[in-house]
Amino acid sequence: MEAMRTLKRQLSDVVYGRLIDDRNDGRWQAREGSRGRLCNPA
Repeated sequence: MEAMRTLKRQLSDVVYGRLIDDRNDGRWQAREGSRGRLCNPA
């Protein structure tokens, strides 16, 4: 039982770490218009 908890925690840490790395990668930043505000598609 304890081994399963450890495995789950390690997997969770890996997934969270990758999520944070992807977020800091720059691909997930919002694009801004020429006036410095977010572009509205409508």
